[in-house]
Amino acid sequence: MALVAVCMSSKALALPLGVVYEAMKGSFTLAADGKAAMVIVDNDDAEVVKVAAEMFCDDIEMVSGAKPVLSVATTVVDGSRPVLVGTIGRSLWIDRFVKTGKIDVSNVKGKWETFGIAVVDKPFKGIPQALVVYGSDPRGTSYGLMELSRMMGVSPWCWWADVTPRKHETVCVTRGAAVTGPPSVKYRGLFINDEDWGLQPWAAKHLDKDAFADANITCCYTDSYQRYRN
Repeated sequence: MALVAVCMSSKALALPLGVVYEAMKGSFTLAADGKAAMVIVDNDDAEVVKVAAEMFCDDIEMVSGAKPVLSVATTVVDGSRPVLVGTIGRSLWIDRFVKTGKIDVSNVKGKWETFGIAVVDKPFKGIPQALVVYGSDPRGTSYGLMELSRMMGVSPWCWWADVTPRKHETVCVTRGAAVTGPPSVKYRGLFINDEDWGLQPWAAKHLDKDAFADANITCCYTDSYQRYRN
């Protein structure tokens, strides 16, 4: 998903917020001093949002060494500064922000795969600050998290090609808000023109063994691959 997110071409507003590696006035701290902000997702949100949130937590750990706690809590501890993630209409947190006017979703709601990121001061009583990631649909929300990962310096090739991000003890998001989307190409996909000779034999042996349980299929691809190499 991170790879597809980078391949996505979007009509985006200039981002007034960014990721920095030292605390600044008004910035939101994702990680510092070996600790990371809690990431909270509504349990009723789509599964893809939860998966993206797990990836985002892993990305923060790759950069800072501190892994956030991922929670589906409906309340937050006084004094905490959480990352609140959700889809409009599917997240208690995001809908509360909309109702109280803490975030403006006029450029996001009802659009295709569009997301917003905002640092919000005093979102609720007892909560001094929150980083809010919200989407028009579940994919939009997921892309919002992946955009933050990209801003932190995490490459989509971290899994595919072992590209590791530069380490930083402190990771902060500067004060501001941004909206990105909708994408200029509505439906996007990935085609690798090497699946039969390269990926399929490898997957049959190491990754999708159940999918290639038929020994004849595996043997056929393996033999073809060897003849191709020879």
